[in-house]
Amino acid sequence: MPSKNDKELARLAEHLGFASEDTLAKALETQRGLEKEGALVTLDRLLVEKGVLTPIQVEILLEKQGRKVVYCTGCTTKFNVFTVEGGSTVACRKCGTQIPVPVRLTQRPLLEEGVAPARPLAPSGEDGPDPLIGKTLGGYRIQERTASGGMGVVYRAQQLSLDRIVSLKVLPPHLTKDPTYVKRFLKEAKAAGRLQHPNIIQVYDIGEAEGTYYFSMEYVEGQSLAELLRTRSPLGIETAARIAIQIAKALSYAHRAEILHRDIRPETIMITEEGVAKLAELGFTKALDEQAVLGVAGGALENPFYLAPEQVTDSRKVGPPADLYSLGATLYRMVTGVRPLGGKNVVEVLSALLHEEPRPAEEVRPEIGDPLGALIRRAMAKRIEERFGNADELLAALRALDLNADSGRIPREERVPLSERLKEFTRRIRRRKN
Repeated sequence: MPSKNDKELARLAEHLGFASEDTLAKALETQRGLEKEGALVTLDRLLVEKGVLTPIQVEILLEKQGRKVVYCTGCTTKFNVFTVEGGSTVACRKCGTQIPVPVRLTQRPLLEEGVAPARPLAPSGEDGPDPLIGKTLGGYRIQERTASGGMGVVYRAQQLSLDRIVSLKVLPPHLTKDPTYVKRFLKEAKAAGRLQHPNIIQVYDIGEAEGTYYFSMEYVEGQSLAELLRTRSPLGIETAARIAIQIAKALSYAHRAEILHRDIRPETIMITEEGVAKLAELGFTKALDEQAVLGVAGGALENPFYLAPEQVTDSRKVGPPADLYSLGATLYRMVTGVRPLGGKNVVEVLSALLHEEPRPAEEVRPEIGDPLGALIRRAMAKRIEERFGNADELLAALRALDLNADSGRIPREERVPLSERLKEFTRRIRRRKN
């Protein structure tokens, strides 16, 4: 029989308008049938797998019940725990490992504008020497870690067979020991590996060594768009349009291959030293979507300002227009210097996403002008049918602005602060004198 918690979750889902009474009744009946066959599946997981609820909706429902989803790092068991505030620890019911309880949505801090994130943590979550640095994993010698989050740690590594530098993402055990997840991940990874486009970071290889799954990617010398915005915000309008055009080209190519990104934001766009914008991890975020929000720090809820409304309300409607919304929101951030929506915590941002309209970009920064402002509003329309139909339509609209933005690379003066350029100029003069 469904537990008291599952029945309460169904009532909450109906009360909040997340699903109909009939749909939830059928889900509870399916759960009873599975239990009779010996399969123990919680209602929240069943509803996500059937596409009735999004992972974000489930987390909101669990939070209203005072519950959180946690993964044991010792035996990789996934289960719900009760917590009033979060941030504490709980013992795994199977192996006794102490597991950190994720912070509740209303407590989860949002990244502040212009503030760099904390130094990446080791895979163990402890702030200390990283045990993988200097080691060889599946033919890759790990040199240093460059980023981390709920979905794993990214390293700079040397691929020994080809003697080249790559980015190596190592996935956390609680994901890769889940057979359902591994199957989905490998399918998405293979599809991503077939993508070859100048504005998409190339995936080279997927592998497993000693129970650890990883994938290697093109190593980009440069910085993320998020890092650029910390030093130069807002960007020049032509520069922002150049970046948007290049990412729209990437999306046009990927969508034709029936691959979505689902997590476009300044952190997932890289700017190379040559001034080329590249989309990172395209093809993986569909496989990582559930784990990115359920009980794991980071992912979509780390920076929810760029999510499309349907990613919160109905995952069955998530398609290419969701990526176009996120690109429009990123363009808004580039040209105005501010996020499109406000909020003190994740819940407030998600509420604003569903019920509020961003202040028109041309009001925030008048020199943007009405044509670009109208383009951003259309890209960010809450109703899917009011957005651009596909990436090619958005690309054509960007080019029609006639901002001299389709010439390719982002000028160096727009990427490097004047102080750094002066230092480099001084070093060059000294070298000539010597």
